[in-house]
Amino acid sequence: MPVTTKADSLRQAGDLAEAIALYRQGYEQDADDFTNTYNMACAYALLHNRDSAFYFLEQALPSDSTVLMMRDPDPVFLYKDDRYQALAEKQMGKVEAARKVPKTRAGPHAVAHDANRSGFLRAYPGSRREAGPPQYNDTGNLGT
Repeated sequence: MPVTTKADSLRQAGDLAEAIALYRQGYEQDADDFTNTYNMACAYALLHNRDSAFYFLEQALPSDSTVLMMRDPDPVFLYKDDRYQALAEKQMGKVEAARKVPKTRAGPHAVAHDANRSGFLRAYPGSRREAGPPQYNDTGNLGT
């Protein structure tokens, strides 16, 4: 059984000290393992060891661009700490940055793609759709 899996089982069973010992072994083997490092931070949070919890959260979160930290109940003890708020804001910034879709195409193939699309629409005028909201048929599926 991998170290992280066994540590997770111990953490869920409430044996936090043993879980942390195994998470530390995993951390020594691979400090870039997000899951192991994040779960170790959570185990420290459950023990109310704020400084260690924040240390390992700060190690884990650079590779994460999700809101897991804000949805996970394990670090609830950390919520009122200013360091938690700073980390949460940083995570939200990463999530927002990942969601942004470029308004224009970039790269060497963008012009060719747009030209090909325009040519297709001229060749097959019936394929051009009118702009507007999507139309749904009576079964609730997106219509054509």
